[in-house]
Amino acid sequence: MLKYLLASLATMRRPQDVEPVFLIVENDGAPNSQATVEEMRPRFDGAELHYLLEDRVGIPMARNRAIEFAVETGADLLAFVDDDEIADQAWTDELVSAYRTSGALLLGGPVLAALPPEGSSFGKRFVHSAIARRYDEKARKARNLAAGGRDTKVTITTGNWLASTELFTRHGLRFDEGMRFSGGSDAAFFAQVRRRRLAVKWVPDAVVRETVPSERLTPGYQFWRALNQSNTSFRRKLDKSALYAVSLILTVPLRTLMVAVLFLAILPTAGRTFLSTVRGAGWIAGRLAAVFGRRSDLYVETTGH
Repeated sequence: MLKYLLASLATMRRPQDVEPVFLIVENDGAPNSQATVEEMRPRFDGAELHYLLEDRVGIPMARNRAIEFAVETGADLLAFVDDDEIADQAWTDELVSAYRTSGALLLGGPVLAALPPEGSSFGKRFVHSAIARRYDEKARKARNLAAGGRDTKVTITTGNWLASTELFTRHGLRFDEGMRFSGGSDAAFFAQVRRRRLAVKWVPDAVVRETVPSERLTPGYQFWRALNQSNTSFRRKLDKSALYAVSLILTVPLRTLMVAVLFLAILPTAGRTFLSTVRGAGWIAGRLAAVFGRRSDLYVETTGH
């Protein structure tokens, strides 16, 4: 998948008066992706393409390594995109244009679903179509919020992310390395930005598309992902105050009722409520697991190579 990302970055439209520097940070114990980077280097037509190995395993470690690179090289902006994504032609053009006109220090855009893997079974195509609808709905809601001037209500995550390096140099922000396997360090970073009342901007036309690997196109994985995301989100609240646990007295029964309704609607809606049912059950399990002390380990094992 990294090869497809690099191909899209090499051919995308570059913003005016910007000198892009491309960086791949591999988070592993060995340089397994370095050969791919070198293979794709000629496509970048002389633009700088760097490769770094961050052998401290954990997503926030890799993100912080990229921050250090940006600061050390004097960059004004740092953009993040995941290795399983493909950037649209206008991706950075849209982000940089919005940065120049908005004064925001952190900007983001939607992640939509790319086409399903070739040769996918009917079941996996079904799950993929549900994921694609979910991503489209999230993008629609985010666009509406931004149109109403409520950009801070849209969590900006590193799947599609542009930041002024002022966030690192002036405000001292970094990703929380205590969340190395749980996921959610980008949401926690966004929460820090909001607490400081720094300007953020949602850019609905700055689009990237995620390639969802076959092993993630199962109900089990979708349940597990929702469980861990819910667990991480609620653990952050519990770490502030154990009193948040009381809220589950109301929210868990209500969510259980909603999941039951969604389950009963699967057949009448030709499966359109299937993913919401699975993820809703995962949400409940994640909340309850958080109360009993469990912390997410979603990224202990890497999928989608």
